[in-house]
Amino acid sequence: LAVAGRKGDAFKTSTGRWIQPGAIEERLARLAYVTHAAAGGAARKAPAAIIDIDPAAAPDPARITADVRSATADLAPHERPAVIVIAAAPFSIAGGELT
Repeated sequence: LAVAGRKGDAFKTSTGRWIQPGAIEERLARLAYVTHAAAGGAARKAPAAIIDIDPAAAPDPARITADVRSATADLAPHERPAVIVIAAAPFSIAGGELT
């Protein structure tokens, strides 16, 4: 038996603010080179996101930072990811990142 998905649709940061990770993930997934995005940060000061990028289309890291800032600019400041991590390997079912 395996449970897939999130426990809830929102998480609470250590500052007491509720965040909808789907809103962050959806905006990051719009970037042409992002194949998957996941956001989290329960009990943390600010949300973080991990992105899986297409290596053939990946721009330089400075450009990724600028693109993420632009993609999430319409979110409230406390909803914008404070940290972006680029996955070392593609998300996969076998790796456990996808269900």
